[in-house]
Amino acid sequence: MREPRPQVISQLVKTGKWSDEQARLGERAGWRCEYCDRDMLGDIFNYKLWQRDHIIPKCTGGGEDFDNLAVSCRNCNWDFKRDWDPRTAIDPSSIPGRDDLIRAARAYITGKREGAEEELRLMRRIIG
Repeated sequence: MREPRPQVISQLVKTGKWSDEQARLGERAGWRCEYCDRDMLGDIFNYKLWQRDHIIPKCTGGGEDFDNLAVSCRNCNWDFKRDWDPRTAIDPSSIPGRDDLIRAARAYITGKREGAEEELRLMRRIIG
């Protein structure tokens, strides 16, 4: 995790395009999707995919606290993770930290993405 740069956060907020929370989330995540490592500032397409995700979804008891929020691309958040709760992949006797939850979500998303890539390969073979 990188050290936040208050001057960057302040300048982004002054643009009127970023909230303080969004800027702090971006700084913490190194401006990358925390699940697939996509460079969220790499190009306009990635930039427009930027989303704020609840690591533990609100529908399963996750809150609005900063540690439960992650920078996510739309693909990881909406297409692959959605309402999946990473606590289901962690030993129930442990008390997972944020990093544990992110690792579990990354693994889950990787599996979902691999399944989608296999589906795409099949479609390409059919189409030619």
